[in-house]
Amino acid sequence: MDPRVYLGILPERISFINLLSKKFSCDSDIFTSHDAVCQILRKIRLNDSFVILGYEFGISSRQASRIFNRYVTFIADHVQKIILWPNRYSIKRALPVSFRKNYSRIQSMIDCFEIEIQKPSDPIHQALTWSEYKGCNTLKFLVSITPDVLINFVSTGYGGRITDEHITAQSRFHDKLKPGVLVMADRGFKRIEPFISGKKCTLVRPSSVLSGVRSSKRQVIDSRKISGLRIHVERAIRRIREFSFVSPNACRSYQQIKDVDEVMKIVCGFVNLQRPFIK
Repeated sequence: MDPRVYLGILPERISFINLLSKKFSCDSDIFTSHDAVCQILRKIRLNDSFVILGYEFGISSRQASRIFNRYVTFIADHVQKIILWPNRYSIKRALPVSFRKNYSRIQSMIDCFEIEIQKPSDPIHQALTWSEYKGCNTLKFLVSITPDVLINFVSTGYGGRITDEHITAQSRFHDKLKPGVLVMADRGFKRIEPFISGKKCTLVRPSSVLSGVRSSKRQVIDSRKISGLRIHVERAIRRIREFSFVSPNACRSYQQIKDVDEVMKIVCGFVNLQRPFIK
């Protein structure tokens, strides 16, 4: 079994699964803690049904569901320790060449992504989770990466109606910032500038395109540079979406929403264990 395909982890990192397995024990004679970790990771990676998981692991679908619900939070609590905000010296040492000339103080590149959910029965929840951008009900997450493409922050999920401004404020992302750093974002994040400047930091983003207003040559050049560097956060999000439980069209049931935050911690931690984008 290729752990990259079935579990989302590189073969050379498989010892991490063994380490997780030693953190707890299952009260079962036929199911070990290692089995539990592998079952949960396979659910997250491939989104197999509990019927299939039960068949693969020699248990009932009800037992497979119970194991997932019982241990996913425990595993998330351990894996989220891999999602950390390095100090500025560590970020500086790992800074890719493409950032060094103009953006040497960048510590964070941010973006949002959404996961489709089933339409809630409650009209209020329907309204709160409706995403005009996606045209369906979603959960929305804010993610931050370092210049060398390590995920250093991921928010909890918010209803798809939330704006970039409000998710930045409510997730307390800006509490992570130290004075003097640069935060890179897409042009849609222009309204978060007060939160960033309030921490004595600087928001770097492409210039806004206004109808009838022509951008200067310098603005065009800077915007192209920023867009070229921001491709790395898009690649990180693409890796997150490779885990089928949180893929764009996974369409999680409203009852499963309680698990998505825990799963997202596990996914982002495992993305950090993959091979780097920039060598």
